[in-house]
Amino acid sequence: MLLTFEPHPVRVLAPEVAPPLLNTLNQKFELLEECGVDAVVVEKFTRAFSRLSPEAFFRKYIVSALKARFVTVGYDFTFGAKRRGNIETLEFFCFQKQIDVKIIQPFLAKDTLVSSTLVRKYIQAGKVKQAARLLGRPYFMDGRIIKGKQRGLSIP
Repeated sequence: MLLTFEPHPVRVLAPEVAPPLLNTLNQKFELLEECGVDAVVVEKFTRAFSRLSPEAFFRKYIVSALKARFVTVGYDFTFGAKRRGNIETLEFFCFQKQIDVKIIQPFLAKDTLVSSTLVRKYIQAGKVKQAARLLGRPYFMDGRIIKGKQRGLSIP
């Protein structure tokens, strides 16, 4: 089971600097299903939600709602109001509730730290092959194709 947020937290807290999304929510569902994720819980991210303390978030969502027995997060995971909860906080809370926790270490692809920020930079620069190398799959976009001026027909 995976817990995710919609919309992206930065779109709520600082929309003027919100990063472009790599995938729509439906695309995320498809990709997660391909990875073998059985269920996805989508929590609506609001300003009120963003004010939850790390302890309140852990108690309400990890313990009460999800009844987690095992938690996996990335090495730079933060949670709770103002990102005050960190890996050490999570490990402490999990220890108290006898929940196993696994921290995913940074992932390198040919000496390059894989991050969504770098993937976005590659895509925005038109370096789709480099983005795909970091993603471990081809980058794709969904959309409706509309008829244009058919200029492509004149390309040899």
